[in-house]
Amino acid sequence: MDCALLLLSLWALTRAVSPQFSGRTCPWPLPPSDNSVDRLLSPTHSFSALLEVRCKPGFTLPNGLDATIRRCQGDRQWSGDEPICADVYCQPPPEVEQGYVVAVQKTEYEVGFDIHFLCKKNFLLDGPQKITCQLNGSWSASPPHCRARCLIPAERSRVLIGGVKRWPFDVTDAMVPHGENVTFFCKHPRKQCSFTTTQTCFDGKLQPPSCYLEPTWLQYKLFPHRLVSEIEACEPGDVE
Repeated sequence: MDCALLLLSLWALTRAVSPQFSGRTCPWPLPPSDNSVDRLLSPTHSFSALLEVRCKPGFTLPNGLDATIRRCQGDRQWSGDEPICADVYCQPPPEVEQGYVVAVQKTEYEVGFDIHFLCKKNFLLDGPQKITCQLNGSWSASPPHCRARCLIPAERSRVLIGGVKRWPFDVTDAMVPHGENVTFFCKHPRKQCSFTTTQTCFDGKLQPPSCYLEPTWLQYKLFPHRLVSEIEACEPGDVE
């Protein structure tokens, strides 16, 4: 049995057990409201009839619901207090660490209000740059994160960044932004050749692969052409 059929059954049952009120009616139609819509759920507006009051989009009842049911009583009045649909508001979003909220600071925000986010210098925005207060009182998305740069964990070996082979000290601050891929050169355990492994910077954390060994200062100074990033690449079949 669906909801509408159940309500009609309850209406008919109430009328059957209360014949003394069967001729009484409640006001209908009701005066129009800017914030809500009235809908009669029963065939007539007589005793025990059911009336739905539903808030329009962007409005809500004090209990947080968007609709309520009223019943026509024996005193010819609809049950309960007159429903009041008030404006929906969104609560301030959480603060973004290492970021800024670009909006007027308020205790609550009206539907349709946009909040923009920016990150501090050297931090990368990860997530939506803008969120909007929705009709249901929630934000269109969770606030973003401001992700930190990563220090390249290599000093005496070149790495690949954006497909370009570079010394870490030639990169600004020897750091890469969040989400950047860094490819390291690893030496084959049995052959004089190298293979590559890629790691990704995530919010300030970038670990070298387990196969990477940092060349010593003597290797770097005395045998630069033998550094792992400078020797011949292994054949595809050599890498397990």
